[in-house]
Amino acid sequence: MNRLFSGRSDMPFALLLLAPSLLLLGGLVAWPMVSNIEISFLRLPLNPNIESTFVGVSNYVRILSDPGFWHSLWMTVWYTALVVAGSTVLGLAVAMFFNREFRLRKTARSLVILSYVTPSISLVFAWKYMFNNGYGIVNYLGVDLLHLYEQAPLWFDNPGSSF
Repeated sequence: MNRLFSGRSDMPFALLLLAPSLLLLGGLVAWPMVSNIEISFLRLPLNPNIESTFVGVSNYVRILSDPGFWHSLWMTVWYTALVVAGSTVLGLAVAMFFNREFRLRKTARSLVILSYVTPSISLVFAWKYMFNNGYGIVNYLGVDLLHLYEQAPLWFDNPGSSF
C-alpha cells in the first residue's frame, strides 16, 4: 500500500474494510466447498439416524468407472460448446441484420431494446407497489407489525427520502 503523508501503511485499515466481505465469501463460498469435499469422502446414508462412514477415494473410483458418468460429461461438454457457438453465431447474425438498411429498421431496433428495458420497468412498479403508503408491504411491516412508525411515511412524495 502507499505510504502517503503520514508515513504509515494503509494496510490495516484496508484489511478492516475487507474483513466483512472476506467473512461473507468464506461463509457462503469456502465453507460449503470444503464441506462438500469432506462429504465426498464419506458414505452418507439417506437416513440421518444412520452414522456415515469414511470410504476414502472409493466414491471417486466408482464414479470414474461408471460409463454413465462419461456419457453425461460428454453430453454436457457437447451441449456447452453448441450453446456458446450457437449464441455467438446467432448474436452476430442479428447484429449484422440490424446493421443493414431496411424498411422499419428503427422500429425493429426499438423492439429489441424494449425487451431489455421491460424488466426494469416492471421492477420499478413492483417497488412502488411495495412502498405504497396505503397498501404496501413495507409500510405494513413498519407500521402495523413492527410498530417502527406511528403513521406510514410517504416514501416517494418527499425528495429527501427518495435519494
